[in-house]
Formats: sequence, structure tokens, C-alpha cells
Amino acid sequence: MRNAHTYPVEITFKSIYYWRPETGFLIDCILAQRGISATVTSRASRNEIFVSYTITAFFESADHLEELCQSLSSLDGFLMIL
Repeated sequence: MRNAHTYPVEITFKSIYYWRPETGFLIDCILAQRGISATVTSRASRNEIFVSYTITAFFESADHLEELCQSLSSLDGFLMIL
């Protein structure tokens, strides 16, 4: 199901992973490879088993957003996108 947004639009979402030291760097690389200028913040769970990355960026189309989400979900340790 596609979002009912009118593109281009700024969207904020969370991507959650098992904690791995390289994940933040890899997310930055994925964004850079796609020419996406984004604000990325992270927060580890209390026991540091999980980390959530909040990503805010402008997307030109639903396909653009979907492509990014597919790339983010291919990283090791991926759990979900909210």
C-alpha cells in the first residue's frame, strides 16, 4: 500500500536493528549513495541490544522512499521500519 503523501514530501521514520558498531556508518553510506540529505539520530536500548535510527529526509516519490527502505532492511541485524 502506498502512502497518501503528495511528493516531494519530508518524511520521518525509524529503522531498528540489533546493535552493531558499523550500522550507523552503513546507513550514512546508503543515504549518500542515493544522494539523500537526511538528518539521522540514533538511540540505543537500555541494555544496548537494539538501536533505533530516526531518519528525516525529503523524498521525491513513493518509489524513492521504498527503494531506500529496501536498502536499509538489507543490512545485517535489521528488525523493522516504523
